[in-house]
Amino acid sequence: MNLYPIIAIGVGACLLLICWLIAKWMDKVQKKDKPRAFFQRHFRLSIFMILVSIIMAGAAISYIIYYISQVLGLLVYNISKLDAVIIVALITGALSLITAIVAKIIGYQKSRQDYLAKKREQPYEELIEIMDKIQQNMEAGYSAMEGLTEEELSTISKQVTLWGSPKTVSTWVELREELREDTEVDHRFLMEELVNRMRKDLGLAKIKRRNFLSSLLRDIRHSKPATDETSIKMIKK
Repeated sequence: MNLYPIIAIGVGACLLLICWLIAKWMDKVQKKDKPRAFFQRHFRLSIFMILVSIIMAGAAISYIIYYISQVLGLLVYNISKLDAVIIVALITGALSLITAIVAKIIGYQKSRQDYLAKKREQPYEELIEIMDKIQQNMEAGYSAMEGLTEEELSTISKQVTLWGSPKTVSTWVELREELREDTEVDHRFLMEELVNRMRKDLGLAKIKRRNFLSSLLRDIRHSKPATDETSIKMIKK
């Protein structure tokens, strides 16, 4: 058994503990406040501790590699004694098991994605309708929130929070905060990000910025009130 890596790890752990105790003692003796990080207060000790940690990591890796090579060598030796038929059967069985596991994982991910896509479609459609109204308000020179009630925003927020991905929820929260502040900020770039987040949740490709902005402006200038059908097309375009 190769004991050198174990000895190196044990000695390294003792050195790290001693360094930490020395640093605590120095802090106590010097009676200084600790506004700075440990690395800044004890630069030399920190460098030494980093070097010791690197040596310990190297020893641990060499120890793991040594035992993996031993196990593989033993496995190869035992396999070489088996008949060819048994070896082929073992390989076939292992491949079948791996294929079944991978297929099960992929199937679960696909069914989960389909389920979430169905749940997300309606709230995302309603969210697109709200963004249509915001764009029409901005184009007409009104406040972005003109005609939008707090109840509408609260209802859609609940649906997005429940079914949206973390990034979609975060982007919607950021956009809603911007809208509440009612600043002169152009909301279209954040809205573009939100639409692309929703498209990704539905398994669709990202819209290019130029295409997104030109599409919004063209739709608004030849405006009709947003309908359920036209709104969902913006997501699935």
